[in-house]
Amino acid sequence: MISLPTASDLAAILDGLRRCRYSLYRRRQISQEDPKLLRQIDQIHRDLRSYPLNTLKLLVKMKFPLPRRLGEWLPHYFHLAAFCEHHGHCKLPRTYTPCPTLPEWIRKHRYARAQLEDFRRELLDRLGPTWRERTDDTVNLLGWTRKYQKLKAFKKRYGNCRVPNRWPQDQSLASWVGRQRFSANKPDYPADRRRLLQALGFDWDPHQNNWFKHYGELVEFWKKHGHCQVPRARSGGSSLQHWVHYVRSRHKLLSKEKIRLLDEMGFDWSPLKTQKEMRWKKRFEALEAFVKAHGHARIPTEYKMNPSLGQWVLYMRMRHIQRRLSPEEVQRLNALGFVWSPHQEWWEKRLSELKDFKRKYGDFRAPSQSQTSLGQFCMRMRRLIRGGTLPKEKLEQLRGLGFV
Repeated sequence: MISLPTASDLAAILDGLRRCRYSLYRRRQISQEDPKLLRQIDQIHRDLRSYPLNTLKLLVKMKFPLPRRLGEWLPHYFHLAAFCEHHGHCKLPRTYTPCPTLPEWIRKHRYARAQLEDFRRELLDRLGPTWRERTDDTVNLLGWTRKYQKLKAFKKRYGNCRVPNRWPQDQSLASWVGRQRFSANKPDYPADRRRLLQALGFDWDPHQNNWFKHYGELVEFWKKHGHCQVPRARSGGSSLQHWVHYVRSRHKLLSKEKIRLLDEMGFDWSPLKTQKEMRWKKRFEALEAFVKAHGHARIPTEYKMNPSLGQWVLYMRMRHIQRRLSPEEVQRLNALGFVWSPHQEWWEKRLSELKDFKRKYGDFRAPSQSQTSLGQFCMRMRRLIRGGTLPKEKLEQLRGLGFV
């Protein structure tokens, strides 16, 4: 059987606490000065959750030292109970002067009601089911109507209902518009409010509508130009050009339907890759023309007739060494007789000439005294052999021919 403390009992305990200058930090000293007083306080703390509401209210009214968390919780609860008794519900406004922290307190309890301890949930349930209901401007009819009138004024001034996010002139209106779009997807959203906003031309999904607006502009551009490569405007870029770039960056996040609509126009998802392929094709066609005209693909690096082609040939050799050419590109270049290593080709040509010379004259002495290109080659090789600077592989090839 729990004994309920009376007002006189609590007054006597509080008087003793004042004499001992009670605080949670002085419990050890108080247990030595007045152990009976501390036992009485601890007994009240243990039985606290079994007390009726009027006893709890008396403890709060007399400012009895309660456990910290419950001591903060109970005053808020009794403020809410007083509001509920006066108004018949727990739908607090956003600002509540008697207890400014109460709206945020009840909001947190609504979201965390599944995690509340049984004692607190039972006390809140005594106030009725309205404590669980969210109370924002969409539920508060007066607040909703006030914001609706502001939206009408916005449309009258700007011609639409697309209030910008974080609109500096009225941030609360921008937040309210966002909540309407979010709440409209819920089945309990009032139909009369939906009709009012619909009649006002309210944009329920601005992102979706904006997407199809720009898509329509791209369709017109495609019909006129035959492609979707929107150029950048001189003034720094058009909205359509920015949208096209945005769509490419979100390719993996688009729905299949949107991707299908864009693919039907031949939308280029990787324009940089396409431009690179076009440049490669152009240079390859120039190389084909050179081979057709000269019978070989040995283009000098500084080719005066087409300097960019000479640089491109050098670039292809470098990428081939780095293994960065695709098999298809290598195959197409090989079909033209592309020279991947001009120096190696020159070396093999000279070895072939030496073989023919030896076969015809029986030695290598004659070319060494001549001023022909083969003679100069022999003189240079002998000089490198004497100096020991000729690579071993090439030296072995010359030795294999009997070169001295």
